[in-house]
Formats: sequence, structure tokens, C-alpha cells
Amino acid sequence: MNVTSASDGDVNIHAFAGIVLLTVSPFGVAANAYVVLSVLRRRKNRSSFLTLCASKALFNLVTCTVFLFWCTPTAFLHAYFLPPIVGVILGNVIGGMVYLGGVITQVLASVNRLIASFSIHIYNRCCTLRNTLVLVLLCWIGTLALAIVYSINGVGYIFHEEMLIWQGDGQQRSTDAFADIGLIVYVSTATMFILNIITFARLIIITKVSQDCLYLVDMLFAQVLSGLLPYNWWKFLCFSFVWLSLNTIDGFVMIIFVKDLSEPIRKQIQRIILYFFPHLRTSSNDLFKRRQSKMLTKATSS
Repeated sequence: MNVTSASDGDVNIHAFAGIVLLTVSPFGVAANAYVVLSVLRRRKNRSSFLTLCASKALFNLVTCTVFLFWCTPTAFLHAYFLPPIVGVILGNVIGGMVYLGGVITQVLASVNRLIASFSIHIYNRCCTLRNTLVLVLLCWIGTLALAIVYSINGVGYIFHEEMLIWQGDGQQRSTDAFADIGLIVYVSTATMFILNIITFARLIIITKVSQDCLYLVDMLFAQVLSGLLPYNWWKFLCFSFVWLSLNTIDGFVMIIFVKDLSEPIRKQIQRIILYFFPHLRTSSNDLFKRRQSKMLTKATSS
């Protein structure tokens, strides 16, 4: 990296940013794609909560894909490799549609878990797969319509080729439009926080708390920490890197803490280990037989 100004401490971060985005974004694409495909395969026992996870993962997947195929080349090339209008459309999609849609889906998931923690009867009556699909569909249609309206009205949200962060295109209407989205995100995050407090009173839900905290981290970096230093590399870390990383982490959180998603991976890893180390299968079988024998002996003696 070449120092551009020794006085302000800023650096030419394009190569660094490109490497970071190229390293992180494939993991986000892979993790969230796995969640989406795993839920889609479960046709018979697909739950309401898993459907919301799939919707959230799909929003994350779109974001990580845009970072991989648009932001990463832009960082390496120091310029757009396609007409700027493509960047505006992609920006409106992930800034006006995907980000907001992900937040709304997260609120729905928090409500879903809250109802489940209070009454399983109400949950089975209200949180059916059909009702959940309707809500998810409305969420996607509504946020997509917002992105289309923004594009038609000339509102632009772009990935800046020099600063390497997502921001408005400089128009006042763009600033106002995405400020409104920011307000919705703040209200939604506060709602999730309140719902989690209520849920904690009933049951500790590590998965949902972990996911909801990601938005608090995003807000902390975007609204507070980003203003601590005036350098482009710091803004890149606080905005682009944090946004991409949180979408990636979100996918892994769902995989790790949702048993229906983690169990197939665990079994596959177990098969691979037993394939390369077949003696472990014999050892585990012997251990199981010894435990059965001890239990039978105790039962007989009693």
C-alpha cells in the first residue's frame, strides 16, 4: 500500500480492501447458500422458524454476492467495470431492499420465537408455514417495490470507487430516502431488543440473541465508531467490512445454533472421519457395547 498523505495518515487501501472482500465474501455466500438450500430441501418438515431463517439467509446471500462480484472488482480496479447505472441498481437493491428486508425478517423471527416461548398452542395456530410464507412474500415484494421506486425516481445508493463504502449518490433526495431507511432500522432494532428481553424472561435463546446483536454492532460501527478517525481505511472497515462480515457471521450463526441445519454437516464430517479412520468406528462400537453390558448387569443385579 502506498501512503498518499503522511500528514493525515491515510493510505491507498484499494488492494487491501479488495483482498479483504475477496477473502470474506465467499464464506458469506457459501454459509448463507447452504442455509437456503437446506431449508428448501426440507419439504415435509419445514417449520415456520426455518422458513424465516431461509429468507434471512437469502437476503444475506444477495448482499455477499454483490460484495463479491461488484465491490471486490471495483476495489481492485479503482473504478467501475460496468456502467455506473448498474452500480446504482445494485445499490438500491441491497441498500433499499435487502438490508431493510433482512431487518424486517429478523423482527419476524424474534416475534416467532417470543410466541413459541409463551404458548405452543398459539404458536401452532398463528405461526403456521402458510402464514409465515405469506409474511415472507410480503416482505420481499414490499422491499423490492421500494428498490424499484427508488430507481425510477432517481434515488441512488452506490459503492464509492474511491472511499470503498456504500453511500448516497450525493443528491439530497437520496440522502433523505436512505435516512428514512435508517430510521426504520433503528426502530426495528429497538423492537428486537425489547422482544429479546421479554423472551429472556421465559427462555434463553442464544441463536436469536446472537443474530439480533449483529444489528447493534452494525449500528455501533456505522453511527459511532466510524466518526472516530477521518481516514478512508477506517471508514471502509466500519461500513463495508463490518456489513459484509455481519452478513457472513449471520449465516454461520444459523448453521451452528439451529440443529436442523447443523446436524447434516455433523453427520457428513463424521462420515469423512470414519472413511479415513475406520478404526474409530470399531472403537465407538466397542464402547457402546461395553456401556450396554454394564447397564444390563446393573439391571439384572437390581
